[in-house]
Parts: sequence; structure tokens; C-alpha cells
Amino acid sequence: QGRKVALLQLHLHLPSMSATKAPVTGKVQDEVDKHTEKMLKLKLSQLKKLAKKNGVPDEVVDTAVGEDEEGTKSMLVSLIFKAACAKAARPPASPQRKREQPVMHEDDLCCSLCAGCIRIPFHEGPCMDGQCNEIYPEPEVVAPAEEPHWAEEMARHKAMTEEVQRKLKAQEDQAAEKARQKAAEEALRQKAAKEEEEAMRQKAAEEEARKRAAEEAQKKLAQEEEARKKAEEAQKLAEEVQKRAAEFARQKEEEEELAQQKLAEEDEARLRAKAMQQKLAEEEEAAMDAQCIDAFLRCTMSRVKTPLKGTNLYTKHIRPARLEGTSVDVKDSSFRTLGNFLQFLEGEKLLCLQPGLSDPVVTKIRYEACQNYEYIPGPRPVPGSAALKFQ
Repeated sequence: QGRKVALLQLHLHLPSMSATKAPVTGKVQDEVDKHTEKMLKLKLSQLKKLAKKNGVPDEVVDTAVGEDEEGTKSMLVSLIFKAACAKAARPPASPQRKREQPVMHEDDLCCSLCAGCIRIPFHEGPCMDGQCNEIYPEPEVVAPAEEPHWAEEMARHKAMTEEVQRKLKAQEDQAAEKARQKAAEEALRQKAAKEEEEAMRQKAAEEEARKRAAEEAQKKLAQEEEARKKAEEAQKLAEEVQKRAAEFARQKEEEEELAQQKLAEEDEARLRAKAMQQKLAEEEEAAMDAQCIDAFLRCTMSRVKTPLKGTNLYTKHIRPARLEGTSVDVKDSSFRTLGNFLQFLEGEKLLCLQPGLSDPVVTKIRYEACQNYEYIPGPRPVPGSAALKFQ
């Protein structure tokens, strides 16, 4: 409400603050309203600084401060606008103010702009006296602009504030009276509507009671018919339940029989798959056994210097002697380790190992036996002694 009062005061007070007393247009009024709203949103301390900055004396600012913050802001805004209008009414400084120039002609001998100038008329630059010193026209003495009467302005603003508040109170009282009359009319209308609604409700209640009695009689007949139908349906349902129970028991027996049969078939298939995997693994191991022995026999076609470690024999002679495109790895054979493989070769009389060593050492290779040897796949006992596992 304080901002509303401030805007109304400025609307009334703006023509008196104008320096030219010209009528205020709508565009100017809108700009004033916008600046007023902006200044009223400032804090009181900021507004006081702004008033002092715009030329309002400190004692006037201090006198304008009252208990009502919104009223104080309104007063300061009014004083700021008054100071701005007074500042706009002052004439500009002498160099900027258009002054009356003396009349000169081209036929004149000297410039008449300044007294004592010896230069030609309409010359460029400053005037000059007989001693070649620059001279300038005498400055025009302008009476100082009349300062605003701050006490009168504050009194006028206070009176206007009281007038605006009185008008606003009158408007509020008038609005309250209209609201009271409207509320009374609304109360009468609601009372009439309530009485009409009560009459309609009683009539509807009577009609509802009559309908309810008819519905009760009809409902009783329907319940009796429904009870009879439910008894028949219950008998049929019991027969259907017995029939479905017998069918369910038969289906359950068939499902259990099928499940047992399926379980037996799955066990049989699993055993067959396991046997097949074992057979394939044995065949792969047998093939790797033959490849390992064949690679050993191939490496004996050339002389190998002995004694040497079994790992050197395996990595430097046996594996390089394998057929192209094949792989030789004792870990994938039935021997599992290099020690078992070398013990097998020793058992076949193809080489000799130094006894009592955890890392096998080949002391001799029997080349003649290797040339006449023929590998026959078949089961064989696994050597009991621990052997070095090739990595």
C-alpha cells in the first residue's frame, strides 16, 4: 500500500515539480512510474545516499526520515524528483550557452567580438590584442537558479500524503460497504437456495423411500430365485469337482511316469555323452602319445650328444623334430609329465636315464633300437617314481 500511495502522490505532484510547467505526457508518466518503482525497491539507506547525491541537503534528508519506512521512502523519492527538476531548470555553463554575438561585416577593419581585438572579422581561433596576447569575451553573469524550498516541498508532500491516504481510506470504506451489501445479498440468495434445496431433498427422500420399498420386494424375489439357482449350481459344481479331481489324479500319474521316463533317458544320455567324451579324450591322448614317440624317433635320426638333461632333449630335439603342422605336448598325452615319458622310453629300451635324480638326465640313446622300434598303442602301468613335470 505504501508504494501505491507513493505512486499516487507522484502522479499528483509531478506537474508542480516540472520546471517548465508543461503537461506531462503518458510516456513521461510511464517512465516516472518505472523509476519510482525501481527506487522504492531500494533500501532506505541507499535511497538516502541517492537523495544526497542528487543535491538534496543532508538536514532535509534527516528531517524527512520518519517512523513509517514506506512514507519516508515516498518523501525521499519526491525530493529526488524535485531536485532533478530544479537541476534541469538551471542554465548551462557559459561555454555551452548560446550568447548574443555582436554584428560584424566583412568591410570592418577589426573584429568586434572582443574589445581591443586587432584581428580581421570572422577570423579563426581566439582574439588577440595589440601585444599579441589571446583575449576572450567577458563571461556573462547569470543569476543563480532559485533553489527549491525544501520545507515547503516537504509540507506539500505531507499534505498530499494525508489527502491520498484519506482518499484511499474512503475508497476502502466504499469497497467494504459494497462488499457488505454483496455479502448480504449473497446470504439471502443462499438462504432461498437452501430452502428450495431442502424442499427438493424432502421430495426426493419420499420418492426414494417409495422406490426403495418396491426394490426391496423385487430384491426378495430375486434372492429366492438366486438361492435356488445357487443350490443347483453347487450340486453341479460338486459333481464337476469330483470329475476334475479324478482327471487331475490321472494326469498327475501320467506326468510322474513321463517325468521318471524322461529322467531315465537324461541319465542314459548323460552317461553316453560322458563315455563318448572319455573315449574322445583317450583317442586324443593316444594320438598325442604316438606323436610324442614319433617326434622322439625322428630326432634320433641324427646323433644327439649325451649326457644331457631331459628338458633339453625335449625342447631342443624332440619338439623341433615333429611333423610340420602338428603339435607335440606331453601334458596332453597319457604320460602327463616329461619324466613319465622318458621312463616309458627307458622301459622300451630306447634310451638310458641316470638313476636317483629328480631332474631326469639322459646318459645314452640306443639308436639301433630306435631305428627298429615300432610303437604299439595299448594300456601300460604308470611308473611309481616321482618325475619332473615339464612346464
